[in-house]
Amino acid sequence: MMEMLKKIKEIRVEHIFRSSDGSHFPYVKEMRETDSLIVTYLCGPIDSSTVPIVFMDFKGKLSRYLNKHILLDFKEVTHVDSATIANLIFLLNQLQHHQKKLALTHVSLTLEHYIEIDKVRSLIHVYGNEEEALKALDAA
Repeated sequence: MMEMLKKIKEIRVEHIFRSSDGSHFPYVKEMRETDSLIVTYLCGPIDSSTVPIVFMDFKGKLSRYLNKHILLDFKEVTHVDSATIANLIFLLNQLQHHQKKLALTHVSLTLEHYIEIDKVRSLIHVYGNEEEALKALDAA
């Protein structure tokens, strides 16, 4: 238990998208970044074994990701579990502190179900395609 707590404290939000050397993780197919938006195309399984459990970063290294809206594209994701929604809720909370939004596209029925169960439908914006999401985030 203590080992797990120690590991959790070492994980940072930026680890969701890039490793410490700046390279993409295997579940990130591609990232595009503008002045106000990060679009991340996810792929493969997104679950507790591939995505780290994310907790607060106490060293303030999050501005690279939290000063922009984030769009996550799940089109090529093959599996999600409940850890995925936990990570999304954490990321959403961090973004809201910076008045930024989180949008998702191409979510599976399983992820839709998790969003409904956790009653975060009004907070996590789900769009049918990237064009709809970009239009909504541009208006934000």
